Amino acid sequence: MPLPIQTAMKRSVSGTIGILRFYLPALLVSIVFTVASIIVMKGAFIHPELYERIPHLISSKPLIARIFDSRVMDYDMYQARELSYLGDQIDAAVIFEMIQRGMPNMISTMHYLLGTMAVVMLYGFYRKDLGLGKAISLLLVALAWSAPCMLFGGNYFRTAKIGATVSMVAVCIVTYRLLARMRSGEGGKAREQWVLGGLALLMTLWDRQGFYMALCLVALLVIMGGITREKRIISLLVPVLAAIGTSTLYNLFVAPSITYALNGYWPDFSYQQLPWKEIHRDLPILLADGAILLWRELWFALGNRSAWITLCIFLSATYLAWRKDPSVKADVFKHRYGQAAWIAFFITSVVMVIIMNALMLARMRGLYIPVFQRTYYTLPVTFLWLILLGIALARIRIMVPKKSRVLPIVCLLLLSGNLMAFPEHLDMYSNQYFKHFIEPSNVFFQGLREVYEGKDPTEESLRHDVLFRILSHRMHHDLPEVTTTIKYIPY
Repeated sequence: MPLPIQTAMKRSVSGTIGILRFYLPALLVSIVFTVASIIVMKGAFIHPELYERIPHLISSKPLIARIFDSRVMDYDMYQARELSYLGDQIDAAVIFEMIQRGMPNMISTMHYLLGTMAVVMLYGFYRKDLGLGKAISLLLVALAWSAPCMLFGGNYFRTAKIGATVSMVAVCIVTYRLLARMRSGEGGKAREQWVLGGLALLMTLWDRQGFYMALCLVALLVIMGGITREKRIISLLVPVLAAIGTSTLYNLFVAPSITYALNGYWPDFSYQQLPWKEIHRDLPILLADGAILLWRELWFALGNRSAWITLCIFLSATYLAWRKDPSVKADVFKHRYGQAAWIAFFITSVVMVIIMNALMLARMRGLYIPVFQRTYYTLPVTFLWLILLGIALARIRIMVPKKSRVLPIVCLLLLSGNLMAFPEHLDMYSNQYFKHFIEPSNVFFQGLREVYEGKDPTEESLRHDVLFRILSHRMHHDLPEVTTTIKYIPY
């Protein structure tokens, strides 16, 4: 083999090993919390919606036809999030494989895989882009995993929110890097700017919340451009606006046409129409509730009873943004750019999330249920808070002596607050709203284990359970196949 090829291979192997060594601590923390979460979940539970979706996802219908079937996957509430249905399909395949091996559960593999991706990206962002130390970065990674939406989010339900979350993290990191290059006088390459557009498009295709986050990014860039008078920001706006336009075309024309071609019906757009009369009538109440929900999202994600420390960090970073940044010396442009970056990321995020929460509360009253304010729906906002916390700590770090242990101690206090709240979250998960699903699910899983062992299920009622009969038939073909499903009416 020629010497140049050998050298290139050695460099490639060495580079791969270096990357693995760099991210290994974050991966190990993710593995520890994943195992702990799976143990706590105890096999999870069967959500009523799954009585229709699981038979659909494990049916013999072509994969693409299954994915483009919002009547089943979203109960005819079309939201143009077929990408998330693909994630649901992967989860269903893994769960069914586990059931066939005598280990019935409803654990979402995609939640932990995508969650690990998001956390590992955050770790790299903290260390490489923000210059935070290894200890602080690892504590923040642990803080992410200790949030209830991560720790108790492993129940198989939907992959839409975790998919939108991992895409949002990537979008935020790329945006930060491109803006940082502009601040230093460098211009981003066109390819990198269109990577941002591609990631923004991906974010919109996971979930409508991702689409809203793309709109938030447009607002952020417009505000930054207005403050800094930086014309190069237009080069970032164009690909993001292109992503929003492409997503809109997909929502209105592409996905409905594919659905009609494969399944013979046009999707129902009524769920995408917000109740504007009710919103106008209750706007002050909804905005107030949206602000309260935002505070609860921060509280549950960033310290619980220690969340007041997080609030102090954000306020300190905001104060420092108005002061002369010693890291930029006498460069007025860089100072103004630093101000704009924090104001755009923080103030815009707070305002836009309050509006988003208000719209979500208007559309889905179930968000007033306490357990739903801790799981699933809050995933994207939780990681947005984690990104903002990292940026705030990086700003404060400039003013703190290098050998000071203040910031690691602060991060440790936040993590301790999350861990101390674990019993409260566990009680909320196990003994309140989900209790009505957990107890029947345990009986269901026990019945599947008995069928796997060649026995009749002890619980007689399972013989009349549609989903149980379908799964039992697919395991041993000893019960007649059932094709009808129970229609679940979502709250």
